[in-house]
Amino acid sequence: MILGSDENISLDEDSKLLDRVREHGATLKSLEQPTLDELKNVLAEPKGWNIIFYAGHSETNDEGKGVLHLNERESITIDDIKEQLEVAIQNGLYLAIFNSCDGLGIAAQLAELRLPQSIVMKEEIDNQMAIDFLKYFLDSFSRNKSLFVSVGNARQHLQKTYDKPEKFPGGHWLPVIVPNPAVPLATWKEFLSESELSLIWRILLIIGGIVGVLGLPLSLLYEFGWDKAIFYAKLYPHIILYPLFMFWAALWLVYKGFTQIINRSARGLQLGILAMLAISVVLLVIEMSGSNMFLLELNKTAQASIDLSTFNKNTIADIQKIPKDILDTQKIFQKDHIVISKAVLEESLSNYIAIKKDDQIPEEQAKGFHQLMEIGLDYLTTWKEQKNWSSLSRVLYGYTFWAITFTGLSFFVLWVQNQDFRKFYNQSRYFEYLVFAQVMVVFWIPFRLYYVVKTKNILFGYTGLQWMKPLEPFVYLVISILFVFTLCQTIRQQHKYRMLIITITIVSIGVSLWIGYGLTDILDRTFFLNTPNIGTWILVPILTGLAIYLFFNYQDK
Repeated sequence: MILGSDENISLDEDSKLLDRVREHGATLKSLEQPTLDELKNVLAEPKGWNIIFYAGHSETNDEGKGVLHLNERESITIDDIKEQLEVAIQNGLYLAIFNSCDGLGIAAQLAELRLPQSIVMKEEIDNQMAIDFLKYFLDSFSRNKSLFVSVGNARQHLQKTYDKPEKFPGGHWLPVIVPNPAVPLATWKEFLSESELSLIWRILLIIGGIVGVLGLPLSLLYEFGWDKAIFYAKLYPHIILYPLFMFWAALWLVYKGFTQIINRSARGLQLGILAMLAISVVLLVIEMSGSNMFLLELNKTAQASIDLSTFNKNTIADIQKIPKDILDTQKIFQKDHIVISKAVLEESLSNYIAIKKDDQIPEEQAKGFHQLMEIGLDYLTTWKEQKNWSSLSRVLYGYTFWAITFTGLSFFVLWVQNQDFRKFYNQSRYFEYLVFAQVMVVFWIPFRLYYVVKTKNILFGYTGLQWMKPLEPFVYLVISILFVFTLCQTIRQQHKYRMLIITITIVSIGVSLWIGYGLTDILDRTFFLNTPNIGTWILVPILTGLAIYLFFNYQDK
């Protein structure tokens, strides 16, 4: 946007009108009464410009050349910036708009440079009429109307407003398009690589993303301290470490994919998102009200007293067989009640892990410990009717679970959009964002499988298919469907990196399943319970970010 000499005219309205197109994804650079050197430098910038807008004084001299009055001291012709304009055209300059008087000389010179399109005023034009033309033209063009339709709409509005031949003779015909017939007409969306959400939505999403990634780890540090936070991270890596390692990347990639959609207010898209939101909330309720709670969901003082008649005699007998070096069970049995507290559960678990390393626990005694943990971490039986037991971390765990679930489900809606290339600024880039976001979500599998294979075995003694509850079958079914859907979309997509993306997707899922289920000891030694140094945790998000950067940087080149 070039605001030239404003002697006897007002350019404030032009500037404000152009600022409004930011809402439609435009990036603006404003030059107010620039010098010739400043204008040359901006025109020749390597990133290039799609549209140049000039508002100010102009005229056609005796030689038929257009003259632009940049400021009160400098006036230039197109010849003075010819080289820079040629560079700008090579870098993607498509349209020049001169909201100034007598621009036919300017248009003729621009046509000689083979600028695709330009809009100029044929003769001297009233200042307010020029402002109104710009307003109506931008309102239409930024909503993806064609160039000719947008100028035509603006002329119609001018005709209605300025239908006074004695004062504005033929005024509505003054704006003219000087086209290059060899260049197809572009629309607004073709100038954009993406369209950001509004500032308010971006702020809300940034806050939501930060809470989803950092909220739970920070709440653990706040409530329980460093040592306990590290211990919980090793027990529940799929909900504490995975967001730090890879989920942040999935959120960013999904957002970038979303910005490639032109019409985000489409009814089908919005209804799909609302449906996935509803499903994710239902799954959250199921997750938070089932058995096998996390220790981090209980606050430091959480305690529950349960009538022994609730349990069968064999369960009570097994718990009483727990050896004293794990737990002195006399502390938890009081007449006809069993008193379970957060402190008792954590003391038992720490002692059990220490003894289990040396394989010194008979099966019968281990069975009692596992039954104690099942009772102690059962929401319906033990905690639902209690008061003041829930921790802040339980709330943030629920939010993180919901964020991961909703993100995973949202792929179904986003993939459906991929059927029509006209819905996107850049369908190939949209496709890449979705595939790599899904790869980041798929890497949740080894973290989850570590929890169900290792952690649940330690806490509850689960083996075989005992861990398949309550949502496990649904989770893996969804991931499997997404995997098949992604492969089908990739095969259909006419994309030169098709084989690379297919390979990355298959390998990532295969490695996730192989490491997660078959080789959980590798994860254990690298990240979790047996980790000698948590410094490796810092390396993973760095490598994740580096991998994404290298791929997309390579694609751009």
